[in-house]
Amino acid sequence: MIMKRYQWRHHLCSEESIYYSDINEIKYIDQFAFGKKVKGQSNKNYTAGWYNNTEYGDYYLISCNDVEDSRYLFIKSNDKVFIFNVKMTEVFSKINTLSK
Repeated sequence: MIMKRYQWRHHLCSEESIYYSDINEIKYIDQFAFGKKVKGQSNKNYTAGWYNNTEYGDYYLISCNDVEDSRYLFIKSNDKVFIFNVKMTEVFSKINTLSK
């Protein structure tokens, strides 16, 4: 059985994978408080890494900092939560298209 997954390696943080079969929930959320950075890095363009806040607990974040659109894509996969701003989902889509 072949399991499809979405994988990325971001130069600001660690490599993570989301297996389609493990996704429990996907939704758009509006702006939220990032909370405390546990592990990761930020620069003027991106914020990336593991964060913790009262709303979602521990979660993995990748976000473009210069984006006016405040919507985020929330993905719950087994026991992990991943949050990307909408701009990052466009970037991932372009990377996947170019790598084929």
